Amino acid sequence: MEKRKLGKTGLEVSLLGFGGFHLIEIPADRAADLLTTYLDRGGNYLEIAASYGDGESEKKIGEIVKNRRDELVLASKTGVRDAEGAMAEIDRSLKNLQTDHLDIIFMHGVGDEADLEAILKPGGSLEAAKKAKEMGKVKHINILGLQLTASLMF
Repeated sequence: MEKRKLGKTGLEVSLLGFGGFHLIEIPADRAADLLTTYLDRGGNYLEIAASYGDGESEKKIGEIVKNRRDELVLASKTGVRDAEGAMAEIDRSLKNLQTDHLDIIFMHGVGDEADLEAILKPGGSLEAAKKAKEMGKVKHINILGLQLTASLMF
């Protein structure tokens, strides 16, 4: 599968990504078949969130890819706006995915300036993401919002 560099991150990601949301709706063996086929055909970008099925999506993915981590670009999301809650979600994702780091953490669902301000203020989720990056838990940070004119990469 063709891959391209993701912005200035240096990460090489497949043109077709694998979203984990709907894995909550299917049995673990079917999820394993789908994800294994995707990886075997050269896909490498997985995007999930700790909140999907209260972590069930990440747990399914973690079990499937725990021995293939070096092949993957793992991106997870948090919609939590405070530092303590965001760090808890990052740690939860790491545990669920059975990995020591995320390649990307998204501050997700930023719908307006108030959301952005909550993320950026002292004690906001960006503070936790930066700390997680310093600790090696996260490689790249992204603030993503449909209502903002552009996403911000850190």
